[in-house]
Amino acid sequence: MVTQAPEALSVAIAAFLAVALGTISIALLWQWARDQRRGTIVRRQLATVQDSTAAAEGSLLRGKSRESLEPLVALARRFGWADTIGAILVQAAMTWDVGTFMVLSMGSALAFLMFTLLLFGSPVISVAAALIGGLGPWLYVRNRARRRLSDFEEKLPEALDLLARAVRAGHPIGSGIKIVADEAPEPVASEFQRTFEEQRFGLPFDDSMIALASRMPLVDLQMLVTAILVQREVGGNLAEVLDNLGEVIRQRF
Repeated sequence: MVTQAPEALSVAIAAFLAVALGTISIALLWQWARDQRRGTIVRRQLATVQDSTAAAEGSLLRGKSRESLEPLVALARRFGWADTIGAILVQAAMTWDVGTFMVLSMGSALAFLMFTLLLFGSPVISVAAALIGGLGPWLYVRNRARRRLSDFEEKLPEALDLLARAVRAGHPIGSGIKIVADEAPEPVASEFQRTFEEQRFGLPFDDSMIALASRMPLVDLQMLVTAILVQREVGGNLAEVLDNLGEVIRQRF
């Protein structure tokens, strides 16, 4: 039962807002600290390039594994959540890292726990509300990732047309990827831009294409990557394959 409704509700709302705003502030602070640290790392790496390219590559690889809020990331890894959360954040094009996501989830759970505990005074209801609140960030990111994947798949035929025209014009496949990155609609453009940048900074072509298919787990994209990699090995009319694949996707939509 709600006790002294107006007063209890006011206290519960105040506690909820205090915890929620505090959580958001902490998350933003950690994001800012992470960006500052990454900027420092990049400046050091650029300075290192003049002395040793190999040393710079090594520091780049080591830097990829560093994340803010390491204790929370370690907790997520212990329960096997870190890779799944990281993949969903990438698919949703979020700037959060795993640690920031964990802070927001725990803060949301705590806010709902405080709100319902102060309002109803029932531990059972409060625990249930905390579980729902903790799932809030996950549901938000998951929904955003699904919408982005669906949008990517819908826009993929246009990217295939651009790539096919580039191949017919005599451009190498790497240049074709750059053309897609420049002219295709979002979210296709940003993903192909990332693939092009990875190749430009030294990642092998095959690895960058496999990484693209891993970031965006769509059957059509996997077929595209397979066709490109096979064509590089054995040859063939890649433009025709791209046209056929684009037509299949359009018919399905």
